[in-house]
This record gives sequence, C-alpha cells and structure tokens, in this order.
Amino acid sequence: MLLEENNKLERDQMRLQQEKDAMRDQVNTLILQQQEQQARQQEQQARQQEQQARQQEQLNKLQDLLVQQKEAAEQQRKEERKEMENQRKEERQEIEQQRKEERQELKHQMEMLERQNGQLMLMLQSKK
Repeated sequence: MLLEENNKLERDQMRLQQEKDAMRDQVNTLILQQQEQQARQQEQQARQQEQQARQQEQLNKLQDLLVQQKEAAEQQRKEERKEMENQRKEERQEIEQQRKEERQELKHQMEMLERQNGQLMLMLQSKK
C-alpha cells in the first residue's frame, strides 16, 4: 500500500512537473512572442523615422529650391528694371540730341532768313 501511494505520489509529482514544464513553456512562448512583437514594432518605428527623415530632407530641398527660384526671379526683375532704365535714358538722350540738332538747324535757318531779310531791305532802300 505504501508502494502504491508512493507510485501515486510519483505519478502526481510527474504530472505536476509536466504541467509546470508546460506552463513554463507557455510563459516562455508568450515572452518570445512579446519580444518578437516588440522587435517588429521597433523595426516599424525605425522605418517610419527613416521615411520621415527622407520626407523632411525632400521638404528642405524643395524649400531651398523655392528660395533659389525667388532669388533668381528677383534678380531677373532687377536686371529688367535696370535694362528699362538704361533704355529710357538712351531714349531721352536721343530725344535731347534730336532737339539740339533741330534748334541748331532752326538757328541756322533764322540766320539765313535774317540775312535774306537784310538784303531785301537793302534792295528796297536802294530802289527808293
């Protein structure tokens, strides 16, 4: 009878040990699954951070390009204004030169008319 109880106790002890081992295996499996899930989440976060870094880099490049385009457009406007000012200055100088030449021509014509008038006056006086 003692032997039976001893055998029963050994079987119970083996069964308990098996249950304990099974529970430990379950716990270890759950721990591994949790660790794997955490590793996947960390990898996903790392990929997201890399993607965000790339997007930020692209945004920075686009902003730099926009600044360059604005600066180039402003420089072009300045050059166009300067060119227009130079063109207007040349036109004013041409007009002034043309007026100066016209005044010279009119002065010359007036001098000729005054001489002719003087000659006509002399002729009229001599006929009297």
